[in-house]
Amino acid sequence: MRVALATALTLVLAASARADVLVPADPAPPARPPAGVSAARDLIAFGRSGSGDVFASGRRVRFAGEAPQVAAAADGTAIVVTRYARSVLARVRRGGRFGKTVRVGGAARLVRLAAAPGGWTAVAWLDGLARRLSVAVVDPKGHVRRTVLERARDIPPPAIGIDGSGHTTVAWTRNGTVRFARGDAGKRWTQSRLTASAAPEAGLAVAPGGHWLLAWAARDRVRATLDGGPPQTLAPGRAPGTPAPAVNDDGTALVAYPDDFQVFAVDRVANGPWTLPHRISGDPQPRGGTGADSTVSSALAADGRAVVAWPAERTTAASGRAGGAWAAAQALSSPLRIADPPLAALDAAGVPFVLWVEITQSTLEGRVHGARLVPDVPLDTTPPKLTAKLPDRVDVARNGAFAFRVPVACDEACDVRVDVYNANGEGGGYELRELSLPAGGSATVRLSPSPYDERTEVRLERPKRMQILVRAADRAGNVASASVTARVQRR
Repeated sequence: MRVALATALTLVLAASARADVLVPADPAPPARPPAGVSAARDLIAFGRSGSGDVFASGRRVRFAGEAPQVAAAADGTAIVVTRYARSVLARVRRGGRFGKTVRVGGAARLVRLAAAPGGWTAVAWLDGLARRLSVAVVDPKGHVRRTVLERARDIPPPAIGIDGSGHTTVAWTRNGTVRFARGDAGKRWTQSRLTASAAPEAGLAVAPGGHWLLAWAARDRVRATLDGGPPQTLAPGRAPGTPAPAVNDDGTALVAYPDDFQVFAVDRVANGPWTLPHRISGDPQPRGGTGADSTVSSALAADGRAVVAWPAERTTAASGRAGGAWAAAQALSSPLRIADPPLAALDAAGVPFVLWVEITQSTLEGRVHGARLVPDVPLDTTPPKLTAKLPDRVDVARNGAFAFRVPVACDEACDVRVDVYNANGEGGGYELRELSLPAGGSATVRLSPSPYDERTEVRLERPKRMQILVRAADRAGNVASASVTARVQRR
């Protein structure tokens, strides 16, 4: 059986002419650059050190604390959780309105949260030393029930889910076993242990109607249990990482996971068997790409459409249909920016989307981008029209200092990166500038190396020629470039 599964690890491409594709759909930017993003349905939270912004359907939500996270259900039930001093704070939305801020727990280093129709919400967290795992369930009337599920050293991050009846599930790994606890409206908790696991985290998904799916990675396989039934081996693996499961009310389900620098998906339709693994990441990633420790995120719509997103050289995602075909993976983030691990979720209409934060290397500032699943839309494959005026000579002082300007323009919204480096290929870059332009926008970029490091490199290397490279990338990832090898004039 294991050999048969191993030979079935293939990339399945969508056969339909009306394939779903992910197209750019950026959220409204926050007032200040974010360090992270959390989103669910109509909620989006932009996190940053010491503060953050939360919006519900585009309207700002007031909150106390920092590092906001959000969870939401299809009926509008939602929760915003933050940390403040030695407290975990929450605001819950029921009936279209957010209630007052309530303290659901004490000091926390890591928080996980969930929401379900009918006003049910739940929060799990580890204390500052990761020695205590606690959970709080908030019922539709606002009553908070707290429970400590485990006390130990170095507890790994938990996963949590809640259904529309208040049944709550928390899963974590400990001492080589997968553990989960089930509670009824925050009461009468029961704990269970499953077979050995080598993964530091388990993946958990809970459907509003009550189905729950727990998946984990052992040393050479991916296993799962649906609704607490007998654990099943879903796929063999070389070194699988933490799975990202999703499940619907009818039992349609998905388990995505990284393994050996690739990403796979196993899925099923309601009351059907699990499929053989699909390799959805396209060509194998190079070392340093999608490894077993990478973060994979998944979202499953009510009609079975699914999206799985993961970090690679660029943020990448694949879409498909549970029990059916998967389309080719799409690179989503800018090829000129560094991207944090992405988040796959459902929007207010229940359509899968992906969010991620791109970081500029020169300033280390973040910016949130997004993509939404849309049927039968042709992909943009046309590079932007880049205009750049490059110098053919660079005057360099004895101390390695130089300065010149490069006017740039794009016919469409684009990211621009200008690099200056030794034309003979030795040493590192001398200067780097990054900026973003609106459609038809232009700017003048000033290039001048830092006196603390790059200028010293120029002085020591004494280059005879410098390569000046300008690249512009649009939102679809198409790149246009211009370059020149400039003569160095010493003065």
